[in-house]
Amino acid sequence: MSTGPSAAGKTGPLVGLKVIEMAGLGPVPLAGLMLSEMGAEVLRIERAGISQPPLSLPDEYNIDRHGRDCVST
Repeated sequence: MSTGPSAAGKTGPLVGLKVIEMAGLGPVPLAGLMLSEMGAEVLRIERAGISQPPLSLPDEYNIDRHGRDCVST
């Protein structure tokens, strides 16, 4: 599990809400980002064996991981 922002430092209307995001295409990554930005604690579960994208960005600039903890199954 990567180190993400702690719930103690977050503010917003969704503070205290825990969300599980299943990695995929479509609106799921954007919805996870929006919920995280509004204060929810989002845990992203990624598929095992999926290769990383060719452009490796730091977590703070990667929209797929920004503000969320990630776990591979």
